[in-house]
Amino acid sequence: MEPTKKFTPGYLTGASNEILFEIAKKLLAEDVLNFSYTNRLLHTVCSQDWVWKHLCFRDHGVNFIGPDTSWKRFYYSEDIKKVCRHLSAIDEKESLQSLQQYYSVALKCSIDECNTQKLWMCLAKGCSVVACGRSGDQNGHAEQHYEMDKEHGLVIQIRTLQIWCYTCDKWIGTPNSHPAEKAKVNAITRLICNTMNRPDLQSEVALNSRRQHERDLEEEITNDGKCVLISMIWMKEWCSFMTGNPLPGPVDNRSLLLANGSVNPDMSIPEDFVIISMNTWAYLEQYYGVDGRMLSEGALQILRYRCCVA
Repeated sequence: MEPTKKFTPGYLTGASNEILFEIAKKLLAEDVLNFSYTNRLLHTVCSQDWVWKHLCFRDHGVNFIGPDTSWKRFYYSEDIKKVCRHLSAIDEKESLQSLQQYYSVALKCSIDECNTQKLWMCLAKGCSVVACGRSGDQNGHAEQHYEMDKEHGLVIQIRTLQIWCYTCDKWIGTPNSHPAEKAKVNAITRLICNTMNRPDLQSEVALNSRRQHERDLEEEITNDGKCVLISMIWMKEWCSFMTGNPLPGPVDNRSLLLANGSVNPDMSIPEDFVIISMNTWAYLEQYYGVDGRMLSEGALQILRYRCCVA
């Protein structure tokens, strides 16, 4: 029996780059590499960034990349699993047009009876619903919008241009994010700020790195040996800043003291105060200043003694 003729890459030597690309994009990544090793022409085509960009999006749902890397390197790195792939669906120009439209009218939550001012805009293509957030005294209508359609997980805060992904359940493009994710978010905010020319908006965006840094501080585990008491009144203002409100004033613990300056023995946690680490206190003292004095573990011992003898 005459043997079956074996396929040889020479048959593709005269094929155009477009045809070779169409072949490559239907292969597994491993097969693309094997394909590229067969001859110089195929190696040249399969080494092109646009081949690996296609594979990144096809296999990982990611169509953006950070600086100082290649699509091929990004494809094989574990980092590609760490970025929010939902950013790939954002149309920057459409989002800009929607924000321009809403800045030109009185901003309001899409739910008629809701008058909450801290608003978010859905970034899903063709949507741009504006609704309130879920923290503090807000009604969570943006999250409800996401619950009705899980494809609408990305939202941008209109006041600060911070981006949250309900699907990933995290802030997107923060200082701690992967460079590819940061680059994508920075490109979006830069386009919006440069086009809209609103100094107030640019000032808020400049505070976003600080907001994220302070969110990380807030989550820091408190060392029981060295801790500080801080007024819940001020703490709420600080948390409000981290989610998009203006900066609070100096740390103010005077609500925890009696008129003579001693610790109020009737205060309780968490109604009147919370406990933070010394590291967090040092940061707050440096960047916000303090009205009054620091209440350290000594004040906490007074409260513990009161609880024991009560």
